[in-house]
Amino acid sequence: ISTDDRTTWTVIDNTDGERDIVRNNAGTWQYNSNATYASETWVNGATNTELATLAEAMDGAETTTGYSLNGASYSSLSFSIGSQETNPRGMTLNSTGTKMYVVGPGSDTVYQYSLSTAWDVSTSSYDSVSFSVASQETSPWGLTFNNDGTKMYVLGTVSKQVFQYTLSTAFDLSTASYSGISFNPSSQAANPLYLTFNTDGTIMYIGDYIANVIYQYALATAFNVNTAGYSSISYAPSGETIQSFGLEIDPTGTKAFILSAQDAVHQYSLSTAWDISTATYDSLSLNLFPQDTQNYSMHIGDNGSKLYAIGNANDSVY
Repeated sequence: ISTDDRTTWTVIDNTDGERDIVRNNAGTWQYNSNATYASETWVNGATNTELATLAEAMDGAETTTGYSLNGASYSSLSFSIGSQETNPRGMTLNSTGTKMYVVGPGSDTVYQYSLSTAWDVSTSSYDSVSFSVASQETSPWGLTFNNDGTKMYVLGTVSKQVFQYTLSTAFDLSTASYSGISFNPSSQAANPLYLTFNTDGTIMYIGDYIANVIYQYALATAFNVNTAGYSSISYAPSGETIQSFGLEIDPTGTKAFILSAQDAVHQYSLSTAWDISTATYDSLSLNLFPQDTQNYSMHIGDNGSKLYAIGNANDSVY
């Protein structure tokens, strides 16, 4: 409803009361991206019209169920990957939560696992499928895929480059091959450790763990890293951690989650969607130490309702 001649749009919940979702802020249409019902974080709409911003607010409410560390807790579910990799670093899951992938410098190899119950890591089993990246990187750490699983990306601490691989069958490592495509971020990140993309692959983020800075790049061709160019945009989460080991961003580009040096995940709001330089700390975090003291990578999945972390001390995913 709107009670002020469509300057502000509001929804009403019978339990929690009113929540403002869209407003006209001096000619700029904005939507409320805050995950807490009674709170407000105003973000400019991608298209500056009333109806488009209303649609974006509704879509965001649907797709970002979760994506908040408020009330997050350990699910008492884990899986050991020590039989394959004794120095796990990077970890991710496919888009349906039925496949998991782990990489590390112990073998310079990506390993593939199947989850018999989607998103339940305790139901994982090794597929006896792996792919060596040793010809490109002998200390792999960052690991991610494009949306449809036909491209894989590995970033390591020796070559300090992003390498791109092609999978002829989506999310099947047995069909992977090096594409001959790479990207060197050394002009900005002297010690790159992790990477992630926005939802359409036109923006890439690379974290330098020594400088503790996240750098943002624009890709002229979606998910093709050799078309990347630095956007002169960066963010340093120095108030929460002296080093960062991972980054995840929600589908609206308004929430970011940063893994601090082995111990906790911190939550941030982006006032401009996908612009990492506009991040501000939400004063929300999740302590990972009770499960493992060397947490080197994380992934958020299942519409933001589950967070996964991989630990080197116990060689397990939690």
